[in-house]
Amino acid sequence: MDGEWLPSIEIGPSCNSPYELGFLIGQRFAPMIKSRVSTDKILQQQMLPFALSAGGNSLIEALSTTNRNKYPKYWDELRGTADGSGVPFLQCIHLPNISVGHSYNLIDLRKRRLLNVETASKNRISVLEIGSNPFFHANMYMHLQISQENDVNSICRQKRAAAIPKSSQKEILSLLGDTSDENYPIYMHGPTLCTLCTIVFDLDEKTLSIYNGNPKSENVALTFPFT
Repeated sequence: MDGEWLPSIEIGPSCNSPYELGFLIGQRFAPMIKSRVSTDKILQQQMLPFALSAGGNSLIEALSTTNRNKYPKYWDELRGTADGSGVPFLQCIHLPNISVGHSYNLIDLRKRRLLNVETASKNRISVLEIGSNPFFHANMYMHLQISQENDVNSICRQKRAAAIPKSSQKEILSLLGDTSDENYPIYMHGPTLCTLCTIVFDLDEKTLSIYNGNPKSENVALTFPFT
């Protein structure tokens, strides 16, 4: 995937419903979606077997009913994606829900403030304001006090990021493109996991830039002004 621009899709005015939108997305990205579900070990070895069990089936039915009633348009879009891609609907509804925890970065452009927000189930949340010191986040909680599995991939990337200079934009781009650890690189280039793209918010220039391929090459594909 390195060096290739992200595949895209254009949706015209003739798309009249969430289902149609989902169907077009599923049709366009069918190979990627099929590859994703077939290679995801958590999905194939844990989530799907549980969903097909007696206890899991009743839970999935209850969650499906709740989400279908609360988010009908999103539900219809998922149905369209499943039909368009040819991937069973059960697998499609699991993909957005594999992770119940998230890390969000919130930026106040005027006040030049950056917040990292970690969330978990049961309304657990932690907010950390990022100051002048660079902050790197992999796929483990950094400041939310919660029990979690030790993910070797994240631990290795976190340690590598701590060891790399990051006092300039060039150094940070080099960090985000680091592949020195063949097993657990910061910049992932397949075959199982891939870094889709790298985005830089420049508060001085007031721009958002999307980098194509490894950000170390500094190949900017698109730049947008904040205003």
